[in-house]
Amino acid sequence: MIKKIKLTDTQIIAISFLIIILLGTFLLMTPVANNNGQWLAWEDALFTATSSTCVTGLVIADTGTQFSLYGQIVIITLIQIGGLGFITFMTLFSIFIKRKISLSERKLIMQSTGTLQIGGTVKLVRRIALGTLLFEGCGALILAIRFSFDYPWGKAIYYGIFHSVSAFCNAGFDVFGKGTSLAPYTTDPTVMLTICALIFIGGLGFLVWSDMVETNFCATHFRLHTKLALFTSVFLVVGGTVFFLLTESRHAFSHLHFGEKVIASLFQAITPRTAGFAAIDLNTLKESSYLVT
Repeated sequence: MIKKIKLTDTQIIAISFLIIILLGTFLLMTPVANNNGQWLAWEDALFTATSSTCVTGLVIADTGTQFSLYGQIVIITLIQIGGLGFITFMTLFSIFIKRKISLSERKLIMQSTGTLQIGGTVKLVRRIALGTLLFEGCGALILAIRFSFDYPWGKAIYYGIFHSVSAFCNAGFDVFGKGTSLAPYTTDPTVMLTICALIFIGGLGFLVWSDMVETNFCATHFRLHTKLALFTSVFLVVGGTVFFLLTESRHAFSHLHFGEKVIASLFQAITPRTAGFAAIDLNTLKESSYLVT
């Protein structure tokens, strides 16, 4: 008889991500996903699907020019699933259809979110969903209003949603085309600061949010993990901002006004950590800035 294969929680999570990546690969390969109406090479589709699901931000082809609206929606869906985690995503679906979450599923949630106790896992997932919706929604609204000055309202709303999700999930994908990333908005404080805030908040992680909410944002009651995450994040951002401001003010940022230099330095300190957006041509940075980046 064939023995029943029993997978560990870690293996289930890994396999679920593999399935999502393979499905995304197939969808991105199809002609309808590409602006040229042709099949995309499987290796390019696989790379893009993997980068999207793992919120890496690396691209082979420019997202805005290579992929159609359908293809871009596939990519942002993969980013959202990867940012939330497939197990979290499926748990939300189970909650939506009012299906009871089993003990084994709660263990999977605990494993995928990194929480140390099985109690309150479903509550944590709800909190993750609400937090994600709140932050991405606010970011999308602000960006959509700003983009409406440059694009028709339909495109502005779409761009706002796409870049809000991409920033919050620390993915770094953009659909502006021509490989410019956020360079056209280097001097725009609304876009730059909104993207910075989304990257920073999203990068803190679900457990940090949950702890801050549970303690009513009282710093003295934060868990050690939360204190370390906040201190390290703020230290790296402030330190990086000061470094880039001092190093690149007369170099890569020489064409900017002082306030714009500060914002560009802040952006450059935040985005290299995980996000992958670019507001300037990275080839113009000094070697010391490459090292810090």
